[in-house]
Amino acid sequence: MERMSGDVVATIVVEDRQIAVHEPSSIASLRRLVALARTEDVAAVVDPADEAVLERLVGAGVAAFFPYVPSHDELTEAAGALAVAGSYAHPDLTQALLRLARRALRPDSVLDVLTAREVEVLRLLAGGQANRAIAARLFISEHTVRNHLARIYRKLDVTTRREAVDLTREALSDASPREEREGRRWSD
Repeated sequence: MERMSGDVVATIVVEDRQIAVHEPSSIASLRRLVALARTEDVAAVVDPADEAVLERLVGAGVAAFFPYVPSHDELTEAAGALAVAGSYAHPDLTQALLRLARRALRPDSVLDVLTAREVEVLRLLAGGQANRAIAARLFISEHTVRNHLARIYRKLDVTTRREAVDLTREALSDASPREEREGRRWSD
């Protein structure tokens, strides 16, 4: 990237299928690159749908993101944003970055925002149960299960069953002993 004076202010790192960004060694290499560049202004080209890669790149110190190899004008715009704000994200990536930020701001235990009944529904969901089976097991209607799931998704800021389970998998495995210590009861 270039400033108006022509000084180079950033290094472009292109993430493509040959770069194993999912590998810890690749992330370590990227951190070293950021340090060697002696600047926080490292940019990456990433797939907006691959939030895991995006999260790893943010953690490695990348400060600017593009969904495709940028034009000279886009690089100039990003360089200006980096100089002023210290970061830049192409508009196509802002939603994914905002989701990452919201996740980072969640409480230590995502289950703390759920009611005991919602945790029970989530635990059955994680066990692979369909709405009908969850309803039968909890002696509630399928409509009530759908309502619980809607509230769970909203509270966890997810949109699918899989996202809810993935986000809470570790917390669910640790929940039972904590709930027993707190004397939590399973009720609506």
